Amino acid sequence: MVAQTVRRRDRQRAAPLLIADCQPPPRRDADQRLQCERANGVHAPAPMRRFTGMVWCAVLVAGFVSACRAPNQAPQLVYFPPPPATPRVVHLKSFNDLRELVPQSAPSWTSWTRGSTRTFVGTPAGLAYHADTLYVCDTQLNVVHAWNVGTGTARQFGADGETLSKPVAVAVGDDDRIFVADTDRREIAVFDGDGRHAAHWRPRAAEEFRPIALFTRDDRLHVCDAANDEVCVLSTTDGSVIRRFGGTGSELGAFHAPAGVAVGHDGTVFVSDMLNSRVQALTGEGRPLFQIGKPGNRFGCMGKPRQVGLTPGGILFIADAEFAHVQVYDTSGELLMMFGGPDGAPGSTPMPVGIAVATELPPTLTRLVPSGFQPTCFVFVSNTIGAYRLSLFAVNTGP
Repeated sequence: MVAQTVRRRDRQRAAPLLIADCQPPPRRDADQRLQCERANGVHAPAPMRRFTGMVWCAVLVAGFVSACRAPNQAPQLVYFPPPPATPRVVHLKSFNDLRELVPQSAPSWTSWTRGSTRTFVGTPAGLAYHADTLYVCDTQLNVVHAWNVGTGTARQFGADGETLSKPVAVAVGDDDRIFVADTDRREIAVFDGDGRHAAHWRPRAAEEFRPIALFTRDDRLHVCDAANDEVCVLSTTDGSVIRRFGGTGSELGAFHAPAGVAVGHDGTVFVSDMLNSRVQALTGEGRPLFQIGKPGNRFGCMGKPRQVGLTPGGILFIADAEFAHVQVYDTSGELLMMFGGPDGAPGSTPMPVGIAVATELPPTLTRLVPSGFQPTCFVFVSNTIGAYRLSLFAVNTGP
């Protein structure tokens, strides 16, 4: 069990930091709240500056020389809870660029001048992790980045400008197919393992469908449909509808802007009910079981929950975009701890939207884990604001 708990279960443990000893997460001001309630904040690129020929040449040469240098790979360690309590979460790295995370060989002059796949992110949204690859939806560049964190290689889906308009969520099937929720096109784009566009699915007419979150389990694709406040379950074979559940409302079983979904090995479906400030647990058929969180400004309350991550052992990670924390619960709904924060320093999560949980990582990243810390899983978090848009945390969920 994670150490930072709502109540002190075992006073003999090594000085855990109780949630009661912390300050509640602050609510955001009106402008930030409005930005949070948008499906994903799209930051317009800064106006292009004009350079003279000599200045532009100097910038190009300086950029090439900088890229040839080895990136700074030093970990940025921040512990949750902080010492002297026993840490359960360690922030390893915040980054905007794959090259900041994984060591890479220097680019050749040919690859620099002819162009290559971009390794930096603009405005990240939904995340997924599969087979050493971190998938990042980018609502500024309107692509999905596929970053292999083992080899340091990068690919993109939708860079042709014809297959994606606003990708906000991504999921990867057991057969390596990639499913992308596109809120502008109001469809789910399907790519094969090589990144070729294979199909697009709309379980309803385009004007009646707005996918905002995805999760795959076995041969089922769970889709949060914000247009109808429901979860739509599709066959991953052909996109046919298996069932729908939900509907607009505040009672259990109904949703108001469902914005994240995860499915446990036992079939329990967890849906982040964003504008009802809660996460609901339901059966696979959509029958409500219980809710996690409620509106308010105390521990156990939620602001705007977004993507949900779930470990095989049943630990829930919930990105709360309004409270600027990742909240951690067990699958019975008990708050275990929180990590992150709004301050913008390493380890902060100023507006978390995406969550991806990995049970193991390649040596290129495990080398960042401090000696003596034994992680049971790793968590990637995306933020739509802040100096660093992506963060990596190591987590110990053991006793």
